[in-house]
Amino acid sequence: MRTDRKPLIDDAFASRFLRAVSERLSSTELEHWQDTQASVRPEASRLSLRPTGRPRVRGGRESPLDSSEALTRPFQEQITSYIEARFGIVQDAPEEAFSNISRNFKSRGEVSFGRSFRYADEVWDDRRVFVNIERCLFHEFFRRNGALEVTPILCALDNVWADELSKARYGVRFERPTTLARGDDACRFQFTKTEPPE
Repeated sequence: MRTDRKPLIDDAFASRFLRAVSERLSSTELEHWQDTQASVRPEASRLSLRPTGRPRVRGGRESPLDSSEALTRPFQEQITSYIEARFGIVQDAPEEAFSNISRNFKSRGEVSFGRSFRYADEVWDDRRVFVNIERCLFHEFFRRNGALEVTPILCALDNVWADELSKARYGVRFERPTTLARGDDACRFQFTKTEPPE
């Protein structure tokens, strides 16, 4: 039984996806997304996904490249710029991270993505900001194209900023216990202030 199949991320698929995302971003988000696009296209023609979700290079050899690496590598290099644009967190005042997340996570997300994302508040107080994403452009795009197993690759971008925010200087703990990509009803973005109250 043959295990290879037509690549899920071919040039046409990647072009449709990148165009769909670009049309929904604000100018600030678009600048970061354009840098990410440059890494998606070269890998798109090389990678196919088996039903197991493990990457393979055409010709049957296992790929040493993790599927998400093509996206996360350039994103890691710009992470402080990204968290400033997305959350309003500046490196000169990392202790203000939680208040900036509280003020900007939902509002900037709604401005950037519009109706292609749906945000719903779960908990919002002086120590916790829990926001559920009930509709996601990426998840819907891959679902409509029969490629749901690709969604977690895009979700890996969140791991990059989450790793940055886990540093003690920010005083924030982030958890995402459920995701649409895993079949849950929402992506739960949970930010908790960790430094002691003043």
